[in-house]
Amino acid sequence: MNAGYFISLTPEVAYRERDRDLARMLPANRILVETDGPWPYGGQFAGRLTEPAMIKDVVAAIAHLRCATFEEIAAATTANARALFGIRE
Repeated sequence: MNAGYFISLTPEVAYRERDRDLARMLPANRILVETDGPWPYGGQFAGRLTEPAMIKDVVAAIAHLRCATFEEIAAATTANARALFGIRE
């Protein structure tokens, strides 16, 4: 983070404690979300194929952990992705 990098969280943030701790401590302007497919996940994702739709679950888990709304985390991670890839609105 000190070098200006973003940190990407995967569906593991919904059930793995080290990922949950990371979601709580990262500044919102450094978080990205991904599925890292086709990696198989555990927790509530066990037995499911990894797909982009899981991003909603990742955002929801981060929002819950940070006592934020889904919309706040979705907006922050969207802005972060746009900044990283140089996408203008």
